[in-house]
Amino acid sequence: MVAVLAISFPWFSFACMWRSELTIDGTRKQVGMSTALLEWRQAQTTAKINRDDALEIKNNWNGERDIPKRNGYGWALTYLGDYTNALEVLNGIEQEQPGLYPTAANLGTAYELAGNNQEALKWITTALIRNPDAHEGTEWLHREILKAKIRLAKDSKALLKEPVLSLPPAFGRKTDSLLVLGTERYNASDVEKAIRYQLKERLQFVTPPDPVVAQLVRNYSEIEAATGTLQTAKSYLDFAVSFGLPKEEYGVFSRRYDLLLMRARIRHYWPLGVIAVLLGALGVSTYRRTHLPSTGRPARA
Repeated sequence: MVAVLAISFPWFSFACMWRSELTIDGTRKQVGMSTALLEWRQAQTTAKINRDDALEIKNNWNGERDIPKRNGYGWALTYLGDYTNALEVLNGIEQEQPGLYPTAANLGTAYELAGNNQEALKWITTALIRNPDAHEGTEWLHREILKAKIRLAKDSKALLKEPVLSLPPAFGRKTDSLLVLGTERYNASDVEKAIRYQLKERLQFVTPPDPVVAQLVRNYSEIEAATGTLQTAKSYLDFAVSFGLPKEEYGVFSRRYDLLLMRARIRHYWPLGVIAVLLGALGVSTYRRTHLPSTGRPARA
């Protein structure tokens, strides 16, 4: 079984590989291969598996009236791009048995993929009310993404004026630095988890360029730089560029990370430098005492 997984999904074979990188404080940290970046890059593979499952559900559908199965059928139609029929199925379930979380969540996704972000926002907000803990408690970010997409539809530069997430200064470095969304409060760990999870799902459907994805990945790199390692933070920044992060923005953050990395290296290696200087001075002093003639004057009688 393990051999089959290693052949089918080659990234599993690197699961036990580790590398040493620097934190912003100059300490060394062991970093594994199981990163958000790896999950995001494999999103299309996940999408293919899900499409195969969706196709099987559609092909075997026999018009059952069971609500969970009909919700699954609506999901399958959505995944296969048949949004009109998916919305018909899902709205029918909502009318017949209102109040179910899966129906609201599936409606939100179907409306978004169909291009109706206003209705998508309505149903994702409803889904959050029905079950705020779903999707590991990260659906609040889906709501904020939809708000950003609505702003973008009106103004192509909307994200420059009002980003998807307005992270506060020193986010991740200070425990009292929180992202505030109305009455909601999120710390760096909450935001990091939400971006990782939501993009793992979103990247099954979207392709570059995508300014929302680019900005969220850049946010993720900021949190990684503050709480993880600087080298990994730069790798996320490179991924953000692939989704359309502006070159000027990339340059600003890349230079910032390079400066932080230089300072981190100084913090990490300066004790070794001091020891080397002291040992060198001791060696010179010892050599002079043992190999060079004394230059002192003879004492007077």
